[in-house]
Amino acid sequence: MLRNYEAFYDNGILEWIGDKPQGNRFFVIVTVVEKTASDDIEEIFRNSKGIVKPAKSMAEIDQDVAKMRMEWNRE
Repeated sequence: MLRNYEAFYDNGILEWIGDKPQGNRFFVIVTVVEKTASDDIEEIFRNSKGIVKPAKSMAEIDQDVAKMRMEWNRE
């Protein structure tokens, strides 16, 4: 039976994320997930622009956030 676990591989050592298998020795099949998205938030915005809703400018997003903050502060 195949079970899926997540781990980081670092210099020959698997560091388990979350649950880890019981026991000390395993046969493993490794799938490497290469990093494709940048950590730069501006690049993430550019790459995802228009995916879900019509594209908004940064100014429109800032206005929406400001409006939500105003609603949160009402008592």
